[in-house]
Amino acid sequence: MGMFGEEKYALWIRCVLMLLQFWNWLYNILSYIPFLILENPPARVENSKRIKAKPLFENEECVAYRNVDSFDHLLTKEFDDVDTIDRLWERSVMSFTKNPCMGVREVLSVEREKQPNGKIYEKMNLGKYIWYSYEEVDEMVQHISSGLITFGHKPGVNLIIFAETQAKWMITALACVKDRIPVVTVYSTLGEAAIIRAVNQTQSETVVTSEHLLPKVAKILSKCSSIRRLVYFESEKGFFDRSSIEQLTRLPFISFAELLKMGESKGKIVEKRYAADSDGLACCSACCSIA
Repeated sequence: MGMFGEEKYALWIRCVLMLLQFWNWLYNILSYIPFLILENPPARVENSKRIKAKPLFENEECVAYRNVDSFDHLLTKEFDDVDTIDRLWERSVMSFTKNPCMGVREVLSVEREKQPNGKIYEKMNLGKYIWYSYEEVDEMVQHISSGLITFGHKPGVNLIIFAETQAKWMITALACVKDRIPVVTVYSTLGEAAIIRAVNQTQSETVVTSEHLLPKVAKILSKCSSIRRLVYFESEKGFFDRSSIEQLTRLPFISFAELLKMGESKGKIVEKRYAADSDGLACCSACCSIA
């Protein structure tokens, strides 16, 4: 060890280090020209600066953008005869009729734990999965689809789903797709101001929500004149005091189970008749049902 903490290396070590430095310098020199030819850095910089997406609508409030390479058409299609979510679902049901589609776990009990900060956390004890096949889920989708129309919601009118993601959420969304009902999704964690803004901007007439969120929805009804009806997903945590909501609103509201039953009693499809449309694709031209 030398003065001031300097360490003296052996001559052979210094030679090895110099050789490695020379090899690194030589590698950089030899690889630089192939890098310029193969990678073409200036072109990559220009490519990164190009316009990659354009707004779908020419207005200041638009926030929807689409890739310029496939602005007016789908970039890829899994199946040639499938270009909508509805057709994709129907094809899935036909292909995997008896296969498991959705799994739901039964809530055995709910434990409430009070935290030091005063907040109450709920801990659910869940049972085994109950699986529904594609055929069974599709039957529920058709009943909810029919139930929404019977309940008064019309195709083309916006519907809000304000609930946590669950099987009933997806079934409702698929039913809306069948009825050509635009779905507006609102996160269940949003506050009253955000919910009011979402409802008024979209002029939605039906709000589908969770049972425990109904009081929050009831509080905003006076500021959302477009809402005409409510549907709620039942909770398995306990009994629901329906009268507490009835006192806050005079709007008609029903549970998911009631909507399902309403659609089921409306009629059962006994025949679907397929014919060729203008594009030569098979489409459902008529349905026969019994009440």
